[in-house]
Amino acid sequence: MRYVMMPQAVRNALPALINHTVSLFKNSSLAMAIGVSELTHAVREVENLSFRVFEAYTIATAIYLACSLVLMAIGAALQARAAQVGGR
Repeated sequence: MRYVMMPQAVRNALPALINHTVSLFKNSSLAMAIGVSELTHAVREVENLSFRVFEAYTIATAIYLACSLVLMAIGAALQARAAQVGGR
């Protein structure tokens, strides 16, 4: 039963789990005042030292975007793997 039900359950639940993980990452860093203020404070410190406003915010945005894309790529790989294993 474990070899029949678990692959089907994982294959069906994986897209929702991936979406929830990505949304949790995005919501927790955007909604929490500590995360936003910490990122803004770090960018302002770099901005004050280098006087490069656009570059500082661009790098902060790129780091956030890279983290989101890595999470989505891992999720897509897991989903492809689950579909491949389930198709046997």
